[in-house]
Amino acid sequence: MAHISAGNSIYLYRLLKNELGVGHQASLTRVEEALASDQIAPEDLDCTDTTELLENLSEFIRITRFKGGRIFATVVANAEYDTALEKSESSSEDKAAKKGKPWKRARGAKALKPVRPRHKATHATKTEPSETSQESNTETTAPAPEQQESDEPEIEQPSHTALTLKELLAVDTDDTQEEPAAPSEEPESSPETSFTPSEEPTSEISAEETIISTEEPVSEVVSTSVEQPVPEVPTAPVEEPAKPAVYLDVHSSPAGTPPVQLQSDLPQFFSTDVHCKDATLALLYRVLPLNEDIMALLDEDWRVARSTGMLSGTRSKVTFPLRYLREDGSAPVEVTLRRTARPVAGKRWSLAYIDGDDGTGGTHEAIGLEGLPNSDDGAWTDFAPLQPLGSPAAPSPVREFAQFAIIGSWDALLGRLAAMVAPERWNYPGQTASTSGRYGILRDYLCATFHRAQLSGALGVAPDKSLAAFNTGLLTPFGTDVYACFEPHAGDIAWQFAGFACVGSGELGMRLAASLDPVPLPPTYLSTLSDVCPEQGKLVVIDSERIVNEQLGRLPRAFLNEQLEGNSSLTELLINTEKVSSEQERTKALHTLSHAIKSDPGTYRRLVHALDDACNAALLRCRVSYRTAAPAYDPIRNVICLLLPICLIDDKNADCALVLIRQPSGNYQGVSVISLAKAYACARVISAEQPAWLSPEKVL
Repeated sequence: MAHISAGNSIYLYRLLKNELGVGHQASLTRVEEALASDQIAPEDLDCTDTTELLENLSEFIRITRFKGGRIFATVVANAEYDTALEKSESSSEDKAAKKGKPWKRARGAKALKPVRPRHKATHATKTEPSETSQESNTETTAPAPEQQESDEPEIEQPSHTALTLKELLAVDTDDTQEEPAAPSEEPESSPETSFTPSEEPTSEISAEETIISTEEPVSEVVSTSVEQPVPEVPTAPVEEPAKPAVYLDVHSSPAGTPPVQLQSDLPQFFSTDVHCKDATLALLYRVLPLNEDIMALLDEDWRVARSTGMLSGTRSKVTFPLRYLREDGSAPVEVTLRRTARPVAGKRWSLAYIDGDDGTGGTHEAIGLEGLPNSDDGAWTDFAPLQPLGSPAAPSPVREFAQFAIIGSWDALLGRLAAMVAPERWNYPGQTASTSGRYGILRDYLCATFHRAQLSGALGVAPDKSLAAFNTGLLTPFGTDVYACFEPHAGDIAWQFAGFACVGSGELGMRLAASLDPVPLPPTYLSTLSDVCPEQGKLVVIDSERIVNEQLGRLPRAFLNEQLEGNSSLTELLINTEKVSSEQERTKALHTLSHAIKSDPGTYRRLVHALDDACNAALLRCRVSYRTAAPAYDPIRNVICLLLPICLIDDKNADCALVLIRQPSGNYQGVSVISLAKAYACARVISAEQPAWLSPEKVL
C-alpha cells in the first residue's frame, strides 16, 4: 500500500510540474525519467511501479490510457499546492534573513512543506564497485544522522568523495542523473543563475534560441547535524550532466527584447546532423500517411519548432512537436533528440524517442493508409478536398512564414500586432485572452498576407540585405500602415523578426524609410468583377458527393436530423457520431454514416436536393445585391474564391458557407462547405468589410 504524506505530494508536484510542465501530456517513460532525475523510485513510497504512484497522486495527476497499453500523465494545476510552495519559499527567505537570531523567529501553525521522499536502501541506484566501497568506508567512519522531517524541503547531500577522477571525466549520455549541488547560500545580487557549458564557448543572445538553461535556486537546509566540508571538484573540462531547461514563453518578455538563444551545437538538418536509428524511424513510417517524406518532414518541423519557440527539454535532450496529432487528437506527436557522448558517423545528436517510445516496444500500433490527423494549418485547409494517397502534401503558409524568419512565440508576435493595429476581433470562438494559441484569425491573416506578398513581389529587401519588410495591410487607430520588419540571421533560417513598425516612427521605422525605396505596398487580390460576385449566366455545380463523403460533420446537426428522419438506422449512426471521445473515432463514425447514406438512394437524393435549394437561394440573393457574396483568398492554390451563405434551417440565418471556385470555362463549382468562423477568417484577408451574414458580431 502506498504511503505518501502531504509533504511528499507537494514535493512530487513541484518536481513533475517543473520537469513535465502543466497541462502537457507526458508518456510514462518521460515521468520515470523525471523521477529518476531526482533519484526517486516508486518503491520509496511503497508503490510497485510508476503507474501505481501516479494513481495515488490524483490530486494533481490526470492519467490517460490509449490503445496498446500506452499510458500518458498530465500535471494539473493545484492551487492549494501552489500556495503552499509560495509560502515555503517565502519562509525560506525569512529564515535565511534571520539566521543566527532564533529569538526573532515567531512560532505559528505549521504549514504544509515539500518533503523529499526518503530513499530506501533496498531500492538504491546501482553504483560502480569502486564507488560502493568508498561509500561503505565513509559510512563506517562517519555514520549519517537520522533524516528528520524539517520545515524545509529535504534535499539529499551529494557525496563528491565517492567519485574518482575517471568518473568525473566520463560523460553521462543518459541525462537522468541529477547534477550534484552543494547546499550553499544564494547570492543576493541575482535570483537567476546562468549556466555555461565548460566545453563550448558561449555565444551572444540571438532570436533563434528558445530554450534557456537555468538553475533552480536551492532553499537553505536547516539541519542539526555537523556541517561536512564539500570537496572541490576538479576544474578539468568535463561534459556535465544535463541541467533542467525551462520552456521559454517569449510573450512574457518585454516587447522588443530578442528571444534567448539555445546552445550552439543544436543540429540544423536531420539528414546531415542527426543519427536516426531504423527502429525509431519505423515508428513514424507506421503512423504517418503513406505519401509522407519522413526526413523532409522532420527537417521542416524541426526548423519550425526552433523558429516558434516550441522546443523543451534539457541541454542534452530536446523535444519538439510534429505537425501530426496523436490518435485522439489531443496533442501533437512529439520527437525527442538526445546528444550522445561519442559521435556516431560524425553526428553528436540522435533520434531518441517518438512520444516516449524508442522503437523497442509495441506502444505505437499501425494506422490506416491515411495516417494520423494533421494539426490546424489555417482556415483555408477546409477549402481543399482531402489529398489523394500518393500526392505531395499541400504547402502550408503558416510553416512557410515560420521558416522564413525566427519569429519566437506566436502569442507574443500576434499580441504585439493586435495591440498596435485598430481594434478588431481576432479570436476564433472559444479562444480567449487566457488561453494559449489565441489570435487564431490574426495568425491566419498574417501568414496568408505574407504568402501573397512573396508571390506578388510585395516583399521588400534592402539592397545591402540589412532589412526586409512587407506591408501587413493593417492600419493603426490613426490610419497609418503597419509593416512587419526582419533582420538578417546566421544559420539555415535567413531572417529574424525585428518588430512591427510604421514608416518614420521610432528607430525601426526610421530604418525602414532609409533602407527601402519605395516602401512595399499592401498585396492586392481583386482584379475583375467575377472576383467579387458570381457572373450571371454561368453554371454553378455543387460537388455533393464530396460534401457527403468528406464534409458531413460540417453540416448543422438539426439539418441532418431533419433529412434522416424516418430512417432509424441512419438516425442511430448520427447519434453515435456524438458519443465518441476522440476526433479520429468521430471521423470514422462520420465515414460510416456517409457510406450508409449513399447506400440509401432516397435519403441521398433528399440531402442533395436540400443543398441545391440552399445554393440556388443564395445565388438569387447575389442577383439582388452583389455584396451578398464574400470574396476570400485561398493561399494554397493562390486563387480567389467566393463564399455564399447557405441557410439550411432558417432562411434568415446562414448556417455555413459554400466555397465557389471559378473553373477555366468560367463556370463555378461548389467544392466545400465551411464554418462561418473560418469563412470570415479567409474573407478578412481581402477586406475588413464583410456582408451582414458574415459580420464578426454574428459569427465570432
